[in-house]
Amino acid sequence: MSPSDQDGASTRNMFLAIGLSMLLLFGFQFFVTGPQERQRAAQRAATAAQQATATPNPAFSAPAAPASVDEALAAGQSARVRLDSPSLDGSILLRGARIDDVQLKAYRTDLTDKSKEVRLFFPDGAAHSFYASHGWASLDPGVNASLPGPDSLWTQTGAGDLTPATPLTLRYDAGNGLVFTRTIAVDAQYLFTVIDRVVNAGSKAVAMAPYGVLRRLGRGPDYRQDGVIHQGPISAFERKLTHTKYGDLDKGRTFSVNATGGWTGITDKYWLAALIPGASEPVKAETQMRALGGARLYEASYLGAERTLAPGATLETTTHVLAGAKRVAALADYSKTLNAPRLDAAVHWGMFWFLTRPFFSVLAYFGELTGNYGVAILILTVIVKACLFPLANFSFAAMAKLKRITPMMKELQEQYASDKVRQQQEIMKLYQREKVNPIAGCWPMLLQIPVFWALYKVLYISLEMRHAPFFGWINDLSARDPTTVFNLFGLLPFDPTGWPLVGGLLWVGVLPLLYGLSMFVLMSLNPPATDPIQQTMFRLMPWLFTFMFASFAAGLVLYWVWSNALTIVQQYVIMRRHGVETGIDTTIAKLRALSRPKPQT
Repeated sequence: MSPSDQDGASTRNMFLAIGLSMLLLFGFQFFVTGPQERQRAAQRAATAAQQATATPNPAFSAPAAPASVDEALAAGQSARVRLDSPSLDGSILLRGARIDDVQLKAYRTDLTDKSKEVRLFFPDGAAHSFYASHGWASLDPGVNASLPGPDSLWTQTGAGDLTPATPLTLRYDAGNGLVFTRTIAVDAQYLFTVIDRVVNAGSKAVAMAPYGVLRRLGRGPDYRQDGVIHQGPISAFERKLTHTKYGDLDKGRTFSVNATGGWTGITDKYWLAALIPGASEPVKAETQMRALGGARLYEASYLGAERTLAPGATLETTTHVLAGAKRVAALADYSKTLNAPRLDAAVHWGMFWFLTRPFFSVLAYFGELTGNYGVAILILTVIVKACLFPLANFSFAAMAKLKRITPMMKELQEQYASDKVRQQQEIMKLYQREKVNPIAGCWPMLLQIPVFWALYKVLYISLEMRHAPFFGWINDLSARDPTTVFNLFGLLPFDPTGWPLVGGLLWVGVLPLLYGLSMFVLMSLNPPATDPIQQTMFRLMPWLFTFMFASFAAGLVLYWVWSNALTIVQQYVIMRRHGVETGIDTTIAKLRALSRPKPQT
């Protein structure tokens, strides 16, 4: 280690720790996880190809190319039954008896007065068509042609809306002795229960299998390219959770599994649609993409076991459709009551789930307790800081010792400027004499990185943060700070954030500025670098991070500002305890000198 590398070790150790950890993670992903995943994908593709050849599924014939009409017009193109529950509204389409019009009452698209309810399911023909369909399929082409399909018109038995108190019953007579009845019930949250019955009034036995399919045209209106969370098809069978990327499906890859007990669906950042067949139903689950007239149709489906319906007999099957917000408590309850394993894992907890989930539980508890998730973030930060105190205390103590001997190191560098070998030897002797380890502050930082990442993750994925206000100008913790310094935070009558090309760079609000200031103060507590290039880099870092954090959600920046403030207090106290003068002390001394009256001459 050269002398210049040893200077400013506290700050550089932090970035070295981050770099090492990222290198380890990427290396593990590239050399271990990546090849294993590619091998599993190849095996899945081969298995799916064999299954597709051996047991073709005639139930999922490709629909016509999308018309991309207005969603309201699409919803009015056929007879419907109104849906009204405490959490959902919309309608059920009688043609095909499909669930294709679902809106979430508790969630709005934005915070304006004219905002609409979030729509999860869109009718076929709409720009973002997304719906759930159920039915029966047969491998016998003659039988399959007589079964109700996507254009079959069902009739309502009775009258009234679909509510938690009044299930919807639909009937379809195939005209060949097969009479189909479908009962759709909805609970107070996000769950539909679909019971299909078939009565064979004919003279011949009929073989058929139940199926369910989710179809989405495109990636959805809320899709954003994001490497932090999973968006797209997701499934869990026999407790194995599988994330399928849209990009992989676009390349022709598919997912297929034969299992008993599980679920399949499509997830967004905050919303989930899932098909949950009976826990004892053997199914073949598939995920694929179909190209339709230049558009892409994504499907998540299951096909149940074939069964024979004798003359005069009745078949019945029950499945569930979950369509709503990814509320952890609700998903966990459904996972237990429906015996649907890992349904709450649709919330993408990430590789550090053993940290992320407890952090979320604490955040949710204090959010409910205080009624303000911004306050909950502050409390959670204090708790995490308290738990990490021993590591941080050790790291800051090492920094204090290193900063205390920095003047001695400079003297040695000047004394032996022409003899680099001797210079390094003397500095190493100084370390031994003063009992200083220049990398002692690195390892505690390295151990804290999973904790920081888990905190970032939980704040990023939490539905509770969406449209949640803090205080003052922060009315949505999941969105960026709405103010900007370039119009004096709204005092000047123009908005530079909308300017072409540079508008995004000029969107620097109060919280990002506070973050940059806190980072500047925090770096002033660290041992200074003597290398001019490093000094310039460290001086620019608070400015660079200010602009970078300006695009982050306000809740994330609030956490970092508060975390930095607590770290500054902790590090300053430790530095002073070791008799080290910091940049804060120098600034205070200068301010006091300026405030003293000048002597009269």
